[in-house]
Amino acid sequence: MWRRGAFVEVVADALVLSEDGNVATVVRARHVSSDRPSRMMSVHLDADDPAPRRPQLRGALDAFAPVESIVDVVAGDCNEDTIATDLGRICDERDFRDALTELGRLEPTHPYARPSDDYAPLARLDHVLVRGAEPQRGSVVDSDVWGVETPGERLGEHLRRTGSDHLPIVVTVTN
Repeated sequence: MWRRGAFVEVVADALVLSEDGNVATVVRARHVSSDRPSRMMSVHLDADDPAPRRPQLRGALDAFAPVESIVDVVAGDCNEDTIATDLGRICDERDFRDALTELGRLEPTHPYARPSDDYAPLARLDHVLVRGAEPQRGSVVDSDVWGVETPGERLGEHLRRTGSDHLPIVVTVTN
C-alpha cells in the first residue's frame, strides 16, 4: 500500500464495512517529502453479491471526509469495474477517481481474463481510488500468465506463481 520510508506518524486502524464481518484496514500518515497528511484504506468488497458492495464502498469513501490538503487512497478488491457502474457513480459523487482508468490502463485484474478477451471488463475487479492526488503511472502486473491459453489454467498458473487469485496492480500518485 505504501513505501515505509515515505511516511511518518503512521497510525493503523480498522473500519467495519458491514455487519457480516467485512472490515477494512485504515492507515493515517504524513508523507515525508510533501509533508501532506494521507489517509489510506485497503478494502475487499463483497464477492458473492453485488448489492452489499454499494453500501460497503459508500462507507469506505465516506470514512474520509473531504479535506483539501489531505491525500486519500482507497485500494483493493471491489469485485467489479468502476466504469459506467454504480461503484463508479459512488466514487464520482465523492470526488474519488480510479487511477488506472485515469491512466487508460484498462486491463483485467483477475487472471481468468486477458486484455484481448471480450469479457475482460468483467474481470477488472481491483482498483486504486484517489482524491487529492494525481495518478502518474500505473500497471497491472500479469506475472506472465496472459500467454496461458485457457482461463482455468491461467488462474491456476497465477496462483502457483504468486499465491494470489488476482493480479497485483501498481500505481504511483503525486500530490
